[in-house]
Amino acid sequence: MDNNQIFEPSSTTTPPPIRHKPFFTKKNLFIGAGIVVGMALIGTATYFLMQRFDSVRPEPATSTFSLEELSTTLQSALSNSANVSVMSSQDNPRSTVIYKISEGRWIVSDTGANMINIYASRKQAEENADDYTRVIAALKNNGFNEMTTINQSTAAYDPAHGDNRYFASDDAVCRLMSGPEIDETMSVPQESMSSFFLSTYCTEMSSFDTTLKNNKPVIDAIPVEAIKSNKDIIFRRAVIRNSGTDNYQNAYIESTSIDMPTETTLYSYLYKTPESDWQYFTSATELDTVACQDYSNTDVRDAFIGTPCWDTETNTSNFVLIPEPEQDMTPDPTGIGG
Repeated sequence: MDNNQIFEPSSTTTPPPIRHKPFFTKKNLFIGAGIVVGMALIGTATYFLMQRFDSVRPEPATSTFSLEELSTTLQSALSNSANVSVMSSQDNPRSTVIYKISEGRWIVSDTGANMINIYASRKQAEENADDYTRVIAALKNNGFNEMTTINQSTAAYDPAHGDNRYFASDDAVCRLMSGPEIDETMSVPQESMSSFFLSTYCTEMSSFDTTLKNNKPVIDAIPVEAIKSNKDIIFRRAVIRNSGTDNYQNAYIESTSIDMPTETTLYSYLYKTPESDWQYFTSATELDTVACQDYSNTDVRDAFIGTPCWDTETNTSNFVLIPEPEQDMTPDPTGIGG
């Protein structure tokens, strides 16, 4: 034997064949079916659990406030001997409910707002004072906070002089008025008063939504010095009008001092251009009495065109008009003209 001989595997030797087990055996089929069924059961269970969860999920919290319930609460605060009447108030100065929108500035509730008035009449001043204390306590116990005013008295309550206070919660605003009952002619002397009243006007906060949306931008544009009063001011609803000039608007809004409701009434005039927000123009003590000659600024004239004004030259009412262009009166040197 040749010791240098190298043994190599024979090229004719065939390796044994590799035998593959079939995949689709009974065992594998059972396992696969089990997985499918399990996933289906899990999906079904999840679906029904979600359905049940949705059915018991609490609805979003909504306000349960109502004026009727507040009315009942305030009535129960009064003693049984009080002569009480409940009515829906009309939009008049005596029943106006106002809301403080900024320092020294208040606004009335919307026209036709849902409002209640609980009126309690008493023969004795002490009973009236007791009712006054009870109603304030009931308001505070129901989430109302007092809105202080500049001219509010800090002295102890005196039924002979009355009071005028405001309270607000997240849901409503209430005005508390009190004092001696007098006849419509205001002719009965105060010292002769034989009865006293306590009136609680309340309206829902939502009644201010429209008023605030439309009026606050106008009110905010009025400078403090234009009001000419150091007292709190009540603004009534602004009258906003489209001008005869495209994209221009004008407005006027009535303001009244809380402590002097007839002597300090002002009408503030404002305007809006395509390039600017509300701008203050002027104020007058009577409506439509601004001098026509004062509408000289081009933007002011374009915003107020067609609105009434007072012609100081003829001392008559007129309208804001675009002035006619002045004619050129220079003589024609050719003498032809035209």
